Amino acid sequence: MTSTNRQDKDHENRSGRAKHDVAEILGQHLPVYLRDHKLSPRQFKVVKKILACRTSILGGHKRECDNEGCDHEDQSYNSCGDRHCPKCQGVAKNKWLKKRLGELLPTGYFHVVFTIPHLLNALALTNKSLFYDILFKAVADTLKAFGRDPAYLGGEMGFLAILQTWGQTLIAHPHLHVIIPEGGVSVDDEGNERWVEIPRKGKYLFPRKAMANLFRGKLIDSLKKAYYKGKLKLPDTQDELSDNRLFEIFIDQVVNRRWNVFAKQPFASPAEVMTYIGRYTHRVAISNYRILAVEKGKVSFEYKDYKDKATVKTMTLTASEFIRRFLLHVLPSGYHKIRMYGFWSNGNRAKKIARVRRLILGDR
Repeated sequence: MTSTNRQDKDHENRSGRAKHDVAEILGQHLPVYLRDHKLSPRQFKVVKKILACRTSILGGHKRECDNEGCDHEDQSYNSCGDRHCPKCQGVAKNKWLKKRLGELLPTGYFHVVFTIPHLLNALALTNKSLFYDILFKAVADTLKAFGRDPAYLGGEMGFLAILQTWGQTLIAHPHLHVIIPEGGVSVDDEGNERWVEIPRKGKYLFPRKAMANLFRGKLIDSLKKAYYKGKLKLPDTQDELSDNRLFEIFIDQVVNRRWNVFAKQPFASPAEVMTYIGRYTHRVAISNYRILAVEKGKVSFEYKDYKDKATVKTMTLTASEFIRRFLLHVLPSGYHKIRMYGFWSNGNRAKKIARVRRLILGDR
C-alpha cells in the first residue's frame, strides 16, 4: 500500500465518464481474490449485479430520434439498480429526493455525526443488521431524550439519520450522519402546540460531551444485552470474548476509548439541506470517479486525509485488498440505511409535516 500527496484541483474533473470502475476491477481480479477469500451469498448477488450492469446480460432498450427524417438510433443497456453499484445511484437518488422536497421545513438545520471506537468494527461487520440497528437506536434515543428535556427543548423533534459504514480509504468506519431541524413541537398544559426554536450556540443543538456520553451508554447497554441473550455473534478473531469476564474487560476498553459526536457546519436553509442529502444519501463506498488507475494487479484511488486538513491524496492497494475493502460495505438485503424519526417518521408523515409547518409559520 502506498500513499502520496496530490492537489485538490487535479482531482476535481468530473466531466464525462470515469476512466475506471468497480465492475472493471471485479471482472479482472475477482478470480485471484477468490483464491484466498469466500463470498457470502449476499456478496455474490451484489458482485453478480455489478458485473452485469449496463451489459448485454441485462438486455437493453432502443431510443429513436423524434425528428422527422432522422433514422438515428441509440442502443443502451439496462442498469442493475443495485444500491452498491456506483453506476446506478443517480436515478435512485433523484427519485428519493423528489419525495423529500415537500417535507423540508422553513427553518435552519443542524448536522451531527455519531461515531464509534474502532474496537467495535469487527463486531459490527460480523453482526451487521443487529449492530447497525443498535447504532440507529442509540442515536435516536439520545436525541429524543435531549429533545424531551425541558432544559433543552421540551418537545418532539424530527430528524433524519443516514448510515455510512466506510472511511475514505474503504476501511470499516460505521457512523451516522443526522440532519436535525433546529427546533421542535412543544405542548403546553392546556394541550396547545407551538414551535420551539433553540437559539444557535455554535454548531450543536445540544451539548456535545453530554450527547456523546449518553450515546455511549445507550449503545453499550444494548450491546451487552444482545451478548448475554446470545444474539451477538463473535468474530473469528475475537472468539475469546465467549468468556464473560473477557467480554466485560473488552467492553471496559471500548468505554474508555474516545466516543466522538461532532458537528459539521449547520445548514442555513432547506436548499442547503437538499444539496447535502442529494450528495450523501445514495453514496456507495467509492465512486468510480475516485479510481485513478488499474494496472499490474493494483488499484489506485484518491481519498481525503481528514487528519491532514482534508488533503487529497492517492492510495494504492492490491486489487484483492481493494475488493475485500469494497465488499466490507455490502449491506444485508433490504436493510434501511436512511431512517426518519419523530415528526419526520413514516406514519402519517405528510399530515405531521403539514402540521409542523403551520406551527413554524404561525398559522394554527
